[in-house]
Amino acid sequence: MPAPLKRDLPAAPVQIFAPVFDPSAKPNDDARERLARTRDALKEANGRLEAGRAWYDGVRQSYGSEQ
Repeated sequence: MPAPLKRDLPAAPVQIFAPVFDPSAKPNDDARERLARTRDALKEANGRLEAGRAWYDGVRQSYGSEQ
């Protein structure tokens, strides 16, 4: 029986998979300011998801290629 394959995969990029700041409301917050903070947090989170997907696609491509 052949030996199992061993692969050394790269570590996940911490900056992509880090949590996004929670813009929770505080008492007496201006609703427009809270909405802007929430919008900014969603943009950041979506950007990280896109970057994570691109990183993973790169890992998959390098895993399948002959080097």
